[in-house]
Amino acid sequence: MISHCESHLDLAHAAKLVDLTCKGQAMPVIPLFESKDALLSGAKIMHDWLSSPRVRERISRRRDGRVEVMLGYSDSAKQSGVLPSRLQIARSMSQIEKSLKPHGFKPLFFHGSGGSVARGGGSLKEQIEWWPESAIEIPKVTVQGEMIQRLFATKEILNSQCAHFTIEANRRRTRRVKFTSSRALEHFSNLVEKEYTLLVHTPEKLGPLLSATPYPYLERLKIGSRPSKRPSGDFSINALRAIPWVLCWTQSRSLLPTWWGVGSAWNQISDEERESLKLLYKENPFFSSFVKSLGFTLAKVELDVWALYFNEETMPHLENVRKEYKRALEFIKDLTGQSDLVWHRPWLEESIMLRAPNIHLLNVAQVIAIQKSDEPLMRESIVGIACGM
Repeated sequence: MISHCESHLDLAHAAKLVDLTCKGQAMPVIPLFESKDALLSGAKIMHDWLSSPRVRERISRRRDGRVEVMLGYSDSAKQSGVLPSRLQIARSMSQIEKSLKPHGFKPLFFHGSGGSVARGGGSLKEQIEWWPESAIEIPKVTVQGEMIQRLFATKEILNSQCAHFTIEANRRRTRRVKFTSSRALEHFSNLVEKEYTLLVHTPEKLGPLLSATPYPYLERLKIGSRPSKRPSGDFSINALRAIPWVLCWTQSRSLLPTWWGVGSAWNQISDEERESLKLLYKENPFFSSFVKSLGFTLAKVELDVWALYFNEETMPHLENVRKEYKRALEFIKDLTGQSDLVWHRPWLEESIMLRAPNIHLLNVAQVIAIQKSDEPLMRESIVGIACGM
């Protein structure tokens, strides 16, 4: 698995290493497209890689002509925002499928999605509705640590997850799914990305917000198999790995990366583009899936709880967040015509409301842990909040 694959030469070098080490083609070489640039050039990378007859022979010998490609949700979302990231992935899947077709190959897409929406998670049923045929024929997805217990410990939940794939596969017998975007969606997504990157690439804006999360304590906690932060002296999106990046916003109850910029982008587009997006929401599985997952995320946000993490110096920055959150709420309600955020699953909104007060107490414990530098209490609060969210 070639992480940060950005050229067909990355695949060529890895293949040579396999051949030299194993004295033959003992393992497939799989690209992981996880950055914005890699996703945008994925089809070209595969085209260049397959221009070699030896590579085509290598693939033909294994997996019945299936070419495995892994798609990175976490890094692309951290870099561009959730909507632009999902759009990049959807477009990349369509283009890669086309690039393989002339050679008689089919892709085997490996979705590196996590449990939270900001890491590619959300409703499996709605997500697979916009996947291409090849991804439905042989589905392959990661199951992140915190989701293993949820998905595999209860047979009813596991059965429902498997049933989604079966139902969708049966639907594809009479229904062809083709990725389609629109000028309005492209413009809207570009505006979301512009607003998002303006925040995350401006240290004086990002710093005060990240400091009001467990971010400053991640290095000491050692909660992962790799360092939570790459060496850096300031608050930098490039310095923080994708999973801890999402963890910080989830712990503080803000879930900021999922919705930041959506409300501002909605206010910037024309009335004609708004009408176009309203129609797209009703007809396009990709955009509908995003809107529903966004509503689910906004329902879990608790900015008054997050306020507990701020001090007098950083508190003014929270007001800008409140304004953008209000704009995101207006986007959902204007687009869908619904007053509830989880209108498509009322039981889920009720579940969120019932769980939230119990998580509030854990946030209070976490704030106390930060104030007293109590690392054992910090660890317990992180686990509890993660389970609750």
